[in-house]
Amino acid sequence: MALSAANAEALNDLCRLLRFSQGEFALVLAQCNSSRQRQRLIEQLRQDCPVGFAEITLAADTDSLFKTVRQQVGQPPPQALMVYGLGSVRDSQRLLSATNQIREEFRQFEFPVVLWLTDDDLKQLLKQAG
Repeated sequence: MALSAANAEALNDLCRLLRFSQGEFALVLAQCNSSRQRQRLIEQLRQDCPVGFAEITLAADTDSLFKTVRQQVGQPPPQALMVYGLGSVRDSQRLLSATNQIREEFRQFEFPVVLWLTDDDLKQLLKQAG
């Protein structure tokens, strides 16, 4: 199934961000409400983008995004990391608050982190940030 023009453009932008962020931390927010659609986008990104990436899905009891990334990312680190499942975390507000409090620690990661969000996740994130 072909991607819409908007999705193809968004994937090109994401690939460009991943390429330009090599060797340094960058937090990238990607918005998609359908896990099926997100999977199609990820498959297309794997085909079209030269940047390799690892993937992690947050468990319901995740309480630290930083600790989870550090524990699950091996050596050598990936060129980029896709993070899924924020909406399934039981106490996502606490997770976001804890993440915000130690945001400078994320600079230890020398790769971009793409946090995949639904509309509801994004609203919650913006509410935490504000």
